[in-house]
Amino acid sequence: MIVEIADPDDDRVSAFRARDRQLAPGQPKPEAPLGLFVAEGDLVVVKAIELGYEPYAVLSAATLSASVVAAVEGCDPGVPIYTANPSLRASLTGYGVQLDVVGLFHRRAAIGVEFALQHARRIVVLEAVDNPVNLGVIARTAAGLGFDALVIAAASADPYARRAVRTSMGATLELPCVRYDSLDQLTGFTTVALTPDESAADLDTLHFAASTPVALLLGEERSGLRSATMAAADHLVRVPMHRGVDSLNVAAAAAIACYALRRR
Repeated sequence: MIVEIADPDDDRVSAFRARDRQLAPGQPKPEAPLGLFVAEGDLVVVKAIELGYEPYAVLSAATLSASVVAAVEGCDPGVPIYTANPSLRASLTGYGVQLDVVGLFHRRAAIGVEFALQHARRIVVLEAVDNPVNLGVIARTAAGLGFDALVIAAASADPYARRAVRTSMGATLELPCVRYDSLDQLTGFTTVALTPDESAADLDTLHFAASTPVALLLGEERSGLRSATMAAADHLVRVPMHRGVDSLNVAAAAAIACYALRRR
């Protein structure tokens, strides 16, 4: 259902003004019991629909993307596709550079750790990675290198956050992203903690069979993993550094570690 919008105060598009915390309220709402999330760009909007996420509404340039229209109408012809000029879309979304398509989708109910990991062999565990951009980059890396899940502590960012979905190019929607309470839930996994500590073994000294369940543990962007987590890990590893650089950004380090620990 294509609807042209001329008034930025039109109530039908007010949800596009909302930010992450408003879209995922603490108290579920009848029309969106689990809240909504933002998908930016035609590729991510179409991907979300292909993955089975239920669209709430789409905001588009007047020149509609045929792939988006086909995907939305194929999913549910009643979902509104609002079209508007660039300045009106900018006032709604807050973006300086306009994307042709922005979609709002219903979130899915969370799945349990044990269910998500029952067949997993390679996972990434984020203890307190609270930057959604870093989380999104890590999710895209993990998905691209064949990891099976992203396991996230409560202190880490929301995988449905706008910037997480954007930087992952939708990988946080495709890769199972589950919350954990304790490392005890990773029973059966060999845990590999990534740290800049010079006493840790070089990452390239570790080799695992493809069938061995391995969990890569990553910590907070500034201080790293908690000491208790380090003590409980099976292996402490580091990426060798040069020129006095002590460590890498957590997303960059995760990419190197995921490549080294991937199933060959």
